[in-house]
Amino acid sequence: MELTSATSENSGVWESVAWELCSTYFTLATHLQERPPSSYCSSSEIEKDITSFMHKALRTIDELCKRNSARLPVYAYRRAVIYHRLGSLYHKLYRENSSKDSVNTSKTKNWKNLAELNYEKSSAGYLELISDAYVDLIHINLERTLLMLLYADNIASHSLKLKAYEKALRLLLECKPAFWEMEKSSHPTADHQASDSQDSTGRRATRRGTAAAGGWQCGEVADEEDVTTLSNSVLQRMQLLSRNFLKFYRSQRSGGTDAK
Repeated sequence: MELTSATSENSGVWESVAWELCSTYFTLATHLQERPPSSYCSSSEIEKDITSFMHKALRTIDELCKRNSARLPVYAYRRAVIYHRLGSLYHKLYRENSSKDSVNTSKTKNWKNLAELNYEKSSAGYLELISDAYVDLIHINLERTLLMLLYADNIASHSLKLKAYEKALRLLLECKPAFWEMEKSSHPTADHQASDSQDSTGRRATRRGTAAAGGWQCGEVADEEDVTTLSNSVLQRMQLLSRNFLKFYRSQRSGGTDAK
């Protein structure tokens, strides 16, 4: 890669090689994450390999994102997906190891912080590509909401619990732009229907064609069933949060545990 990037005439070759390398790292990490070889590897070894491959893919895609390329949206989406998968990995580790006894250990705190950090970077990437990544944005905000609810369930401090609930509510409200995009995609105006359809279809086709080599697909198009499912998921989280807020304030009024 260093040789091919040395001169401008090799730029296209370098870009192709870098993308294939990134796709290889990404595919290996995804395979380990979805089908972990638990029979002959410990979970800690698998997690270490996943993060190693993902970070190698991330370093490569960061270089690709610095280039003035027509494929930049594809690279930006790949980067957002990598952060999303890393966030999900740390979220899983936090969920499996968190309890009221262990939630304050340094390792558990670190997993939560890493999950939040990677989720935030992924969400920012999806937001920049919202016309194509609105489904991803809703999914990741639902995951981030679950992380906050899990954290709230495992802490005794009322002030921290309230902050977690408030952040979870903000995350759900941040889904609004994605639902607006989903509505526009489902019911385009007559004036823009043809041009928007061609432009969006072209972008998605380009991304899917380029992404195929990496064994993944991006820019999901939401059909009516997807819209209903996602809307119901957000609504259910809203209802759960409302109940949690009510329980919280009732316990405060009745002189519950000390609010620290």
